[in-house]
This record gives sequence, C-alpha cells and structure tokens, in this order.
Amino acid sequence: MPSRSLTTEAARQHVAKCLRINPIWEAETVISTRAKTLGFALGEQAESGAALKRIERRAEVRQQLFKIRDQVWVAPLEHLGKQLEGLNFYGDTEIEGLAERLRVIVRNRPALPQLTAEKHFDSEFFSCFREVLTALPREAAELRQRVSASFSGHRGLRRTGKRMIRLLEEKTPELAALEKDWLTRLKFQRGVWFRWKKTASSESGQGGIRWYWWWLALIVLRILFRLGNSGD
Repeated sequence: MPSRSLTTEAARQHVAKCLRINPIWEAETVISTRAKTLGFALGEQAESGAALKRIERRAEVRQQLFKIRDQVWVAPLEHLGKQLEGLNFYGDTEIEGLAERLRVIVRNRPALPQLTAEKHFDSEFFSCFREVLTALPREAAELRQRVSASFSGHRGLRRTGKRMIRLLEEKTPELAALEKDWLTRLKFQRGVWFRWKKTASSESGQGGIRWYWWWLALIVLRILFRLGNSGD
C-alpha cells in the first residue's frame, strides 16, 4: 500500500499545482491530483464516482416518472407505454413501485369511460382514489386517512363511497386490487354516531342490569320489613 505521508517539497508542488486549477470548473481535476499525490488507489475514485452517478441517475428517473404520473390519466396510452418501458430504477424500490402502479393504470384506462357512465359512479371519491393510486407511500397514507375521516363523519359520503368501491371492484378489479386493504376497511367502516350509539347502548344495558338488582334488593328489604312488623 503506498505511503500517504508527504515530504515538504511534494506538498509544496501539490499546492502550487492546485492553485493553477479553477476549483469551480475543474473540481474533478483537483480531486484526481490530490488522490495521486497522496497515493490513493484509482479504484476508490472510480467507486466513488460510480456511486455519485447512480444517485444522479436515480434523481433523473424520479423526475421522469413524476412527469409521467402527472399525465397518466390524460396522455395518449401508446406514448405512456413507451415511456414506462425499459426504465432502470437503480435500486429505488419506491419509484419502482410507483412505475408498476402507473402501468396498471395505463392498462385499465380504456375501461374508465364506461365506469363514469354507471349510475353509482361517484366523481369525488374517484378523484381521491386516483390521487391515492399515484401518490408516493407517505402521501398516500395521509390521503387514505383523510378519506377515512370523511367516511366517519358524513353518512352521505360513506353511502355513496361504498357504492363506488363496489363499482370499482366489479368494473376495474385490477385498479381496485392496488388498494384492496384500504377499500375493504372503508366498506366496513361505521360512522362516529353509530360507534357512540353502540357504546352508549352497551353502557345503558349494563346500567339497566345494575338498576334491576337495586330494585330487587329494595323489594326484598320491604318484604322483610313487613314480615317483621306483622310479627309484632
């Protein structure tokens, strides 16, 4: 392994050489010169450079995919299909998952005009559903929570939303399958009033039992009191 200690003369030459280099436009040259002077292995430089390029390419693919996402409901299907083909995600599983969702949307878009013509089609719920489908995991979780809160607090939204969920499962099962767990929870979700009423009924039922025993004890005491008086 080469020594990384510098003589005074070597250090002076290195500094003089670097002063002639513009660090803004020739940053790679500065790094390369320093590595050669200190005796760093070229393989270490290559590995560092490859990692940096991989990060840059991931960022480029993300931006490219976000542009596709913004157009996925309106752009020509053939154009979208070509854009989604052959993408290299460089190990970015989050973006790879989004790309697969976009492919499912592209495959199912031809069925949407028929879906919108259905009697129980709910445009508001479908807009929320579309947002969830194309959001990144953190964004999608927040959107799901908002819809769930709306279901709890508004009976009308809950009724029309559940009809829309059944419609999605029937007409576009592949799209519905992307959010199967969430849609299933929404279908069985109850309102705040229902939960409160159920709890209140349960508590009043227990209270009724307690009142029953109280009245029974009072009647027994009265009977005993009367028997005692009659004996006198």
